[in-house]
Amino acid sequence: MFVGSFTPFEITCQEAAITIQPDFTAVTTAEDVLVEDFPMNELYALNPFLGGVENIFKLDYERDTDDITWDDSYIQSTGAGGAFVFDYNPKDQTVYFLGGSGGSRTLFTFDLETGDRVELAAIVSDGGSTSPQAMAFGSNGTLYFVFNTGEINKFNISSLSMTPLTTVETAGVGVGLTYDFDNDRLIHARGTSVATITEIPISTGVPQALFSFVVPDGGCGGTAQAIEYVGNNKVVSSTTGGCSSIYTIDLMTFTPDMILDPSFTDDIKSLMLIDYEVDIVPDTFSCDDLGANDVVVTVTDPFNREASCETVVTLTDPDENCLLSTNDVSLDSFVMYPNPANGYFTLSWDLQNRIAAVEVYDISGKQLIAMPLQDASTEQTIDVSALSPGIYLIRVFNETTMVTKKLVIR
Repeated sequence: MFVGSFTPFEITCQEAAITIQPDFTAVTTAEDVLVEDFPMNELYALNPFLGGVENIFKLDYERDTDDITWDDSYIQSTGAGGAFVFDYNPKDQTVYFLGGSGGSRTLFTFDLETGDRVELAAIVSDGGSTSPQAMAFGSNGTLYFVFNTGEINKFNISSLSMTPLTTVETAGVGVGLTYDFDNDRLIHARGTSVATITEIPISTGVPQALFSFVVPDGGCGGTAQAIEYVGNNKVVSSTTGGCSSIYTIDLMTFTPDMILDPSFTDDIKSLMLIDYEVDIVPDTFSCDDLGANDVVVTVTDPFNREASCETVVTLTDPDENCLLSTNDVSLDSFVMYPNPANGYFTLSWDLQNRIAAVEVYDISGKQLIAMPLQDASTEQTIDVSALSPGIYLIRVFNETTMVTKKLVIR
């Protein structure tokens, strides 16, 4: 299944074999079931003032939680002439940057792993400006440039041709551009210390100023030039201008929120998020699932388009862990209901197979509930109203053994 105006990427599933672990569970991962290796939670930062030498850095960024850390294992160079803005094209899964070549601002393709680059063309606006200030890819692979004249142009990667879209208010410095794939609009930032955010719907091309705000660390000349849309009406940005703090901006409430304040002072003038989400259903198995299991794998690209495939995960028990778990309590010796549960579930058993305790774990293995049942007769109701909807592991014990089953909470 593909969602979007074109096929943004393809995925290939492969069959996988996994084994039951000593805790009587098994988890399959993207590496198990996908031929491709998709980047996830990768936020790249560009410093344009390092002459193209070690000027690209990487951060691990969770866009759902805003958890962010520097990845000290990665640093890359764009090469002679440097670069001052970059973005990711979802159509061809390629990074492009705007750098210097022969005195012109030129578009290059770039390999984040090897540092290899290919020069494409000098960038000149439809009106003749040779000073592009920022760029952003749209969901269909169209590249948008904003120039020092205020022109916003569309650039066709295939034909290397430029056409006008609209004109915005100019700013000498601190100009940023990103594409909001949820609302099919460009987000334009301009100004230092106090930044103004403007939206440009692609359908109309008519700019509309949304709000202005005081840039965090604005006292050092901070801007919103490094601006990247990350979904859910939110952008991530950097103060630049001699600062390196990274913050988010809620485009609904117009609220900036600092998420990272590094100990060094540097310049980040461009941010680029590459975040494919991989969802495997089901991805957690127990002794009930020995043998072949059908799974569906869905990959979501940075622009919220999906590609899916189906495969088989075969669960084996070479160490006979499941036999150890069922010596005295068989999988049929108790009943767990309702499943799915909504606020509570009940365990029921017979007197010959008394349950002594029950534990509830999330799929990461974290224990959430531990309850002894010495005083229970043949039934016990467990309150799970405080738990979020999802899949959980229920472990029941007698004096010597344990059985694990899955519970879905709605």
